[in-house]
Amino acid sequence: MIGLIRRATTERKSVAAFRRAVLDGFGSDAPQKLRLIKDGPLARVASGNWRGREVIVKQFHSRDPETDMAAMVAEHDRLHQLFPHGPLRAGLMLAHAAPQAIAILEKGCGTRLDHVLDHADDSTRTRLVEQSGAWLARALGEGRERGALHSRFWRDQLANEVRELRAASELTALVTRALGHWNALGMSLNKGPVPRGPIHADFAPHNILVDQARGEIWAFDIQRMTPMPLGLDFARLLVALSVQAQRQFPETPLAYGVLAADRAALLSVPGLEHDATELPFLDFFIGHRLVKALIDKPDHPNTPILQRSLINWLDTPRCL
Repeated sequence: MIGLIRRATTERKSVAAFRRAVLDGFGSDAPQKLRLIKDGPLARVASGNWRGREVIVKQFHSRDPETDMAAMVAEHDRLHQLFPHGPLRAGLMLAHAAPQAIAILEKGCGTRLDHVLDHADDSTRTRLVEQSGAWLARALGEGRERGALHSRFWRDQLANEVRELRAASELTALVTRALGHWNALGMSLNKGPVPRGPIHADFAPHNILVDQARGEIWAFDIQRMTPMPLGLDFARLLVALSVQAQRQFPETPLAYGVLAADRAALLSVPGLEHDATELPFLDFFIGHRLVKALIDKPDHPNTPILQRSLINWLDTPRCL
């Protein structure tokens, strides 16, 4: 009981501090009727009303709010030139208060992509994966390029996390085996022509809404321009969708650790195509995502699904 009271008191104080910051940042133009959605380690998020429309209000926990907000403004200004585009929409910035690290953002309509796919037939699933890919391609603008892959950076980052892993011996053995295979793949690709561009950096189903009535796809949680390998966004989406499908159908066929149909649908989108020299980089980042997901939360209910996916990733024939 005492714990519940303390949590409630902490939440009230957090909401009060949030409202004061919003008022300080926007004065008489501040959003009204704020309703806290999440108070996480990176940001507070609320819904509200601003200038007669529903919006999202987000305050980042930032050590350097002026710099961070300037980077976010620059990226949202870039994306304002690209969206909306037909059915492709983005939760972009409408206003901001840099000293308070607060952004007022468009609020989209719809249902999370993975929740829609729970009830979708195969053709609808393919269409929605392709539409999500079209959003990624649109967001690239003219920024797609090919650059060097510095595999040591990714290898060292993941190795440090693996060393901290405390899990059952079976899982540890699988991760160790996968890490060795993944390292070998990375060495074979080192400094190769990896497809790069301004990626979303968290292109997961919880950041994608499907407005089925309007046929629109909305993407959210866009912060700053992140010129990185395209495979990071591909892997984030494909692994999450693979887990979603396997929760419903545990024996779903896989290839390269994900659903073959999803992978093919994403690669069929104009602007996201990968030629034979580029496909191994996608494989590299799918392996990275699978290992990282396992070691981040080794006791998560999805762990058996991720283990099955990682085993499939290891066993799919490939040329190194």
